Amino acid sequence: MSRIRIQRLESELFKIISKALTFKVRDRDLQMVNLVDVKLANDLSYAKVYYTTLEPNIKQVHKALERSKG
Repeated sequence: MSRIRIQRLESELFKIISKALTFKVRDRDLQMVNLVDVKLANDLSYAKVYYTTLEPNIKQVHKALERSKG
């Protein structure tokens, strides 16, 4: 698959996930989560989503993300 197409898909996933975190997820532990990057595999079988948080307890944020996945 073309790298340009993969980059466009990564950009779209970034937008969709950030909108979902902003407007759909109501968990208070995820208010300080910021997306950094999305990387897709060449065969589109998986995506890695990188994020940062200002919350001091990173384990609590990770558990909140696990709870809110769908």
